[in-house]
Amino acid sequence: VTDRGKGIAANDLPAIFEPFYRGDSSRYKGNGIGLYIASRIIENHGGHISVVSIPGKGSTFNIRFTRKPPF
Repeated sequence: VTDRGKGIAANDLPAIFEPFYRGDSSRYKGNGIGLYIASRIIENHGGHISVVSIPGKGSTFNIRFTRKPPF
């Protein structure tokens, strides 16, 4: 998923999937729980989420799931 929003500051990236993390509260709105919930759901289904972001240009979130054999 790619957006062309504000982007995420490099020093905030390591913590954005932590519960209630908001970085600079004057820059980011919300409660800081959305990315945490998304990451937990993805991980509980055997997946992984990552992000690449450039401040002022936007962010790209990648979600990958491992394909498991049927039995």
